[in-house]
This record gives sequence, C-alpha cells and structure tokens, in this order.
Amino acid sequence: MNKLSSKKRKKITVFLCCFLILLCFAYTVFIRRARFKMPLDSYNSGWCTAHSVCVTKNWIKEGAFNLRFMHVLNPASIEFDTLLSREPCVSYPPGTFIIVFLLAKILHIKDLIMLYQIYNLFNQLTISLLLFFIMFQIINYFGNINIFTIFFSIMPSITYLYLPPTLHWHQDGFFADQAVIMLFVIFIYLEMKYLLYGRLGAWSKLFFLSIVFLGMLTEWLFAFVVFVAFILRILFVPRVKGGLKNLIIMNLNLIIPALLALAFFIYQVIPMGLLSTLITHYRNRTAGTGEDGVAINLFNQHFRRFGSWYYGKTLCLCAVASIIAFLLYYAFMRLKAIRSNINKLLNKYMYLICLSVLPCLLQVYVF
Repeated sequence: MNKLSSKKRKKITVFLCCFLILLCFAYTVFIRRARFKMPLDSYNSGWCTAHSVCVTKNWIKEGAFNLRFMHVLNPASIEFDTLLSREPCVSYPPGTFIIVFLLAKILHIKDLIMLYQIYNLFNQLTISLLLFFIMFQIINYFGNINIFTIFFSIMPSITYLYLPPTLHWHQDGFFADQAVIMLFVIFIYLEMKYLLYGRLGAWSKLFFLSIVFLGMLTEWLFAFVVFVAFILRILFVPRVKGGLKNLIIMNLNLIIPALLALAFFIYQVIPMGLLSTLITHYRNRTAGTGEDGVAINLFNQHFRRFGSWYYGKTLCLCAVASIIAFLLYYAFMRLKAIRSNINKLLNKYMYLICLSVLPCLLQVYVF
C-alpha cells in the first residue's frame, strides 16, 4: 500500500481533530440540555441574557435606527415620552446584539431567549475550533506535526469546552463579555496567520476589518486588543515578512475600523448629553476613586477570588507556572542568540501569548 501524501495526512488529522471537538461539544450540550427548558435565573448570568433580550426586542419592535442602536430597556409608553427619558445604558457600545438582531429579523424568530442560547453555544463551538486551528497552523508552518504536538494543539479546545465557567456562561448568560470572546479569538487567528505568512487574502482582509469594527462595538476589551496588536506588530512583524510598507498598511487596517467604531459610539452618546453619565458609570464600576472607603484590590478581586472561583487554584497555579517557565526559556534562548527553527517557533508563541494575555490583563486593570 502506498503511503499517504503529507498533504492528505494533514487533512485527515484536521478532520479527526475537528470531529473529536464536535463530539466533545455535543456531549456538553447533552449534559446542559435541561437548561433550555428553564426560565432565566435571577443570578448575574440571567440578568445578562435578559438585558440582551430586552434590547433586541425593542430594536425589532421600534427599529434599531429609531433607537440609535442604543441599549434601551424601558418600553415605549406614556411614561417615557422621549428616548432620553427611557434611560438608555451607555456603559457599552451596541455590537453585542447586532448579529442576533439580524438573525431574528431575517429568520423571523420570536423566541429570543432560545436564539441567544443557541448563538451562545455556537460561539463556544466556534471558539473551540479556532483554538485548535491557531495552534495547528503554527506547527504546520514549521512542519512539526506529530502525535505530541497534535495533542497539545487540541488540548486548549477541549479545556475550553469543559471548564465550569464556559459550561455555565455559554449556556445561561450572554452579554458583551461573552460576545467579544469569539471576535477576539478570530482576531488572534488572523493575526497569527499574517505573522506566519506575511499576508492575508482579500477576503481575509475584509473579514479582519469587520472583526475589528464589530469587536470595538462590542466590548472595551478590543481597545486593548488593538493597542497590544499595534505594539506587537512593530516589535515582531518587520522581522518576519512584508517590510515597513506592509506594516504601515496593516496598522492602518487595524486602527481605522477601531476609530470608526469609536466615532459611532461617540455619535450615540454625545448628542444626547450622556457623556457625563458614561464617565459616572466608569467611576462607579471601577471604584477607582476609592470614595466612601470603596476601592478594589486588583489581585484579591480578580486573580485570587475570581480565578480560583472559576478555574480552581491548581489550574491557576499551573497556568502561571507554565507562562513563567516559557518566559524564562524564551529569555534564555534569546540571550544565547540561537538562530534555529526552535527560536523562530518561540517567537511565534511569544507573540501568541502576549496577544492573548496582555489585552485581558490591561482590561481587568482599567475596568
């Protein structure tokens, strides 16, 4: 029997890994099936989905343009004679609801709670598949495909499917925090593709612009994603391919859609005189002033409390230890100035780690 070609083996490997991820995802849906028949709970996750459903219903009923694509929860009534009197929420831009709103309009879907649950699960599946493709395209680029590397390429996907917070939030809660994750992972995938191959196709470029624009309209995390990506491109991309000209073009393609999204949000807020409300919300949410003795300890609140609550102390410690070990190994290899495929591979993983972790840390620190 003739040996399979390298290209065919790669296709079979990708298919089998995707099939395994699909099976694992199907099992998570099975164990969460009872949640589809239950009403929204009174916890934070239920409130998040309720917020999304109320805003989307008002957009469908009154027209998103008439409501300026704002987070309007209060219904139109004699009690609220103007849009401003309905107290639109200005803490976030409106991108969270746009895709589900379009689906509901086009497909004439009335049960928005069910639609949001299905879309939320679709997000989880898409994220899991993309996590695998991000890792696989790196090992494929360096021709380092074997059982060991495939195993570690698929582990992020399996882990994301079975972590307690992802099992819960991708079923029972949908708001900006959940909506932005898929956009973030798509962004990382396209960024890594550009870093490896020095270019993106025409459709990929257009898709990239759309992701940046929609991401900035969804959650403030994307402001830090854009900032970190801009810095990383200056540090890494010229050393790979494309030169200064392509670097400038790619940075413009990064910044322009982000500025357009920000301009749209400003157009929503300032003409209605809601800028002071936005600033007040920011101060209240961050407790940054420490007024009335209220101040948030970043380590205690976000890392020790939420980290151990969601992921467990063991997994948190393992994640921190693995990052520190990689950084030490990376610094050691750089100091030795070893020019090899291993060192080039480490550069790609350093880019991936920085792009994945730094925006999240900055967002947590600021907000």
